[in-house]
Amino acid sequence: MAYFVFDLDLTLADIPMEVYNELSIIQQVSVNANRQHRYNEYVKVIADDELKILTNSVIQNGMLRPEIIPYMVQILNLKLRGRCKGIIIYSNNRDLINLEFVRDVLIECIRRSTEDIPIDTIRSLFCLCIHRLYPGRPTNTMNPPKTWPELRDIMMDNREACDITESLSPEDIYFFDDMIPRHTIAFQIPRDQYFQVIPYHRDKPENYKDIKESDVFSFEKVIYKLGYETNSLGGGIYRHTMKNRLKQKKQMRKHKYSKKNKRKNKVGKAKKQN
Repeated sequence: MAYFVFDLDLTLADIPMEVYNELSIIQQVSVNANRQHRYNEYVKVIADDELKILTNSVIQNGMLRPEIIPYMVQILNLKLRGRCKGIIIYSNNRDLINLEFVRDVLIECIRRSTEDIPIDTIRSLFCLCIHRLYPGRPTNTMNPPKTWPELRDIMMDNREACDITESLSPEDIYFFDDMIPRHTIAFQIPRDQYFQVIPYHRDKPENYKDIKESDVFSFEKVIYKLGYETNSLGGGIYRHTMKNRLKQKKQMRKHKYSKKNKRKNKVGKAKKQN
């Protein structure tokens, strides 16, 4: 069963310093209820900004990677159809709140981009947030390697959250990362299931076009490998699907009117008449 595994920084998001600062201030609120309310409101504020960027097609300079929200909706559709189990954020960021904040903003954006899907179902799309200080990870380095044995052990320790009912293998993992050189896990899972994406920097708009084109290719490859066709993105995936469909129809017409097929039909009709 498929899992989408994402690094955080520059793969899912480029978190601005003002976001770090605001999250630090929110953490210092003494009353739990007030802290949670302020956190929830801040999630909504950032989600508003991200959806405005997506809707208005302006130059991307938000926290989230360009057009990542429609892709998340696609992954949710895969999960609803039983084609994947969900998403894991696997990062060397030491602060868990940063991973959870990006996750919560994505959940809020997905909620507003879909209809009639319960919020608990959307939340269940995100299985785990694994940060650098997660129990069991190396503590003697600022950038511990991400490996298949480590990821497997963490997932197996969280069977319920990851909805693991049977065994787990490297073939279940689709890993997206911007790391150079590659993490060790790149050589421990199938080669065509590791995707090295272009790092997203909010202050480099000249790279946005390349990021979008690269991401379309990466996500198309995974979505089609998992056997899911859709036109809901209205972009590269839809055009690619229509191109394939037109090609298939052309091949069918070519076969229908081929001399070999005409002879076959003629023989079939003669047998029926006899």
